[in-house]
Amino acid sequence: MPGEQERLPIADATLYWVAAEHHARYAFAAGFVQRRVVVDCACGNGIGVRQFAEHGASRIVAIDSSADALRAARASSRDSRVIHFLLGDAMRMPLACQSADVVISLETLEHLADGGSFLDEAHRILKPAGTFVCSTPNRAVTHPGAPLTVRPINRFHVQEYSVDELRSLLTSRFRQVQLYGQNPQARSQRRVMGLVARILPWRWTAYLNQLLKLRRFLRNDPSLSVVVPVAADWDYEYIVGVCLGPIERRPDALIDAPQTSDAH
Repeated sequence: MPGEQERLPIADATLYWVAAEHHARYAFAAGFVQRRVVVDCACGNGIGVRQFAEHGASRIVAIDSSADALRAARASSRDSRVIHFLLGDAMRMPLACQSADVVISLETLEHLADGGSFLDEAHRILKPAGTFVCSTPNRAVTHPGAPLTVRPINRFHVQEYSVDELRSLLTSRFRQVQLYGQNPQARSQRRVMGLVARILPWRWTAYLNQLLKLRRFLRNDPSLSVVVPVAADWDYEYIVGVCLGPIERRPDALIDAPQTSDAH
């Protein structure tokens, strides 16, 4: 992926809930892979690749722009018969059009300046009945009161989306879109933070929101990490989108990307 890259050493994560959230997202995505050709875009150290293999994916193509990440993912993957590692860019994946049953890319959108073009690329490589699974932070929770144009406090993130913004991006490219969430918060908390954002600079409000998460050191609640359908009275720190059926595009828009060899 272009720009700086955020690599989370899951096994050594300082905050236990960060690791739990990542594992839960991949466990959720693994429910869509059985007997299917799966692309794990921005696969990182391979935590998802391993789960997808265990859940019966017929073929897994793991793509990342970091050769180091791919080497780590390869070293930790036991079932190499179904896993293929490719060095590539999320914005131009080295795969043919309509070659994947499922494209999974978790915590990728926020790292890209042009999320729409990335979704177009995922759309390009999906088969007509394919499934796209993505996740991204919810700006309404992580940065109360901040517009889409501001740079998030996480230095690795380029932009973060609200639920409505993400839904708009996805529904313009897929016939069916279902949204799920992680780390639910009462809608009243967002209203309070919204009022705070009118007084304090948005960046201060974002940091205050992060400080409030330290309460989880006092109360370990694993259920917060579980991916659940969004409910009307709750906000969610992370939004997970499950998209079915890419909307048909013109034939001249389907241009194959160049093929590259496996990374070693």
